[in-house]
Amino acid sequence: MKKAIIYILLIIGGLMFAYPFLWMISATFKPEVEIGSIGLWSSNFGLHNYMAVFQKIPIGRAFLNSIFVSACVTLSVILFLKLILTFVPIITNIPRRRDIQR
Repeated sequence: MKKAIIYILLIIGGLMFAYPFLWMISATFKPEVEIGSIGLWSSNFGLHNYMAVFQKIPIGRAFLNSIFVSACVTLSVILFLKLILTFVPIITNIPRRRDIQR
């Protein structure tokens, strides 16, 4: 019985923490007039909020910029590490250095 009460309290606590997240997701599908309501369901669900965002903000361009920047950073890190890892054995006295350079 004690275990059942603990599980019930955990479920209630989980629902209390999950509700605001679910409310935020459902608010993105509601018209602007209904966003302040507490309920999750609306009679006018739609994608008009998402269409407005894509029309006002160039999200596609921002996504391509992010891909370009991340690719440049990744390539520069790879090249920098390659230079460091090939240069260090040359200038240091590492045992069996010739085996590493082959």
